[in-house]
Amino acid sequence: MLYVLFGSDHYRRAEFVREIVRQRQAQYPNIIIRSFDCADEGGLLATYVFTSATNLFEQGKKICVCAHGATVLGDPLLARVVEAAQRTDHIIFLVEDFDGAPPDEYRKLLAAIDHKEKEFKLLSAAQLRSYAQSYAQQHGNEITPAAAALLVDIFGTDTWGLCTQLDMLGALGRVIDERIVRAHHAGGFLDAFAYAQGILRAPTRAARLLQWELAILGHNEPMLLFNIMAKSASDKKQVILLSQYDRYIKSGLMSPDQALVSFCCAA
Repeated sequence: MLYVLFGSDHYRRAEFVREIVRQRQAQYPNIIIRSFDCADEGGLLATYVFTSATNLFEQGKKICVCAHGATVLGDPLLARVVEAAQRTDHIIFLVEDFDGAPPDEYRKLLAAIDHKEKEFKLLSAAQLRSYAQSYAQQHGNEITPAAAALLVDIFGTDTWGLCTQLDMLGALGRVIDERIVRAHHAGGFLDAFAYAQGILRAPTRAARLLQWELAILGHNEPMLLFNIMAKSASDKKQVILLSQYDRYIKSGLMSPDQALVSFCCAA
């Protein structure tokens, strides 16, 4: 099966992938799952090798998340990857950042292949308020309209930050109201900024990981930490690493906390 997922809401897009993966893993516990980014050097080749190689123990069942295939349109290896979804029992996700319908050249790639498309465009403020209420209900909580509106004002179209905050506030009690939101958000940005700067300035891997651990123990949100670091980093190596991890997060290849731990170990 081939899924083509596109749109700027990276969190909801990644959640869709994770749900399909959970369903498939429940059916096939030993299924092999890999993620690749065609924007990286060798990414397309690695994707092709993974989707084409078989061995006795795999039983032909794999899940492949292939990000940014649009960057290598026209390469015959991409066509072979797409074809693998038709001739095998693999589930292949093509994950793209463009908004709206796929461009014509992309349509040509998919023309002869059965596939499903799903767009994850940024939600409007009204849609985000409704989304917050639905998310809270699905997780056994209730959020007041005023609290939902305040969270949307705080996080905007950052659905990852919105849902992470709902999870945190939902752990404090069943009902999330405006008072609770204000109480727990006050000062949060300043704390996150201090920890983000601490990670960036720490001279050793151990020191960076200590700052990360302290930030998490202080209930700072990984996505907020990452965004602060990405906007304030000045060291060339750190800027390059954060840019790479940003692509991975937006493509669903990494969670924000995985990206930050990797940064702490690599920077």
